Amino acid sequence: MPLRNRQEIEQSLQSELRSLRRLAMSAIFLSIVTLVVFVTFAMAGIGEKKIGFVRSADLILNNQAMEETLERFNNKKEAWQQSIASLEQQLQTTIENYETEQSTLDERQLLQRREELSEQRRSLLEYVHTVSRKSQEEEASMVKNVLERINDFAKRYGEEQRFDLIMGTTTEGNILYGVDAIDLTDEFLTALDHDYVGGE
Repeated sequence: MPLRNRQEIEQSLQSELRSLRRLAMSAIFLSIVTLVVFVTFAMAGIGEKKIGFVRSADLILNNQAMEETLERFNNKKEAWQQSIASLEQQLQTTIENYETEQSTLDERQLLQRREELSEQRRSLLEYVHTVSRKSQEEEASMVKNVLERINDFAKRYGEEQRFDLIMGTTTEGNILYGVDAIDLTDEFLTALDHDYVGGE
């Protein structure tokens, strides 16, 4: 009897899809805000402005804080998966023992063993559900914390470097092109990582 039926897998996939949709909506919102700010500055036309952009995906995925946070999260996730595998193995052993012994058990003992098996299955499924929910919550919190840190740093960096506007490229395409001279990604990422290491 498979422990993860089709419905559980579909629910897990639906949950992952919802998470991706939320992330996409956040990216769209950020793109719209960036575009509004850019248009506002462009329409103001007040003197020369210092403008730059960063490649958002590179910034998010390649900064040291995100890499370390992902490593910690993946270690937790692996430990959870090992616990689940251990519980599944215990259940499988219990099932095999039951099947071996069932011909020697009386009706009352059979009923008791079946109830124990049902309870063990129920406990396993509850644990899997709890771990899945906790994993999603921790992942969302982790991403939120790293993004907040990047946004706070972006504000400080922009002020210290006297930028009037720093934009981010996204897959939605609010910046279709920028000359390398105003691409701040590598410089910004280095400063962000330096701030992260120095801030510990």
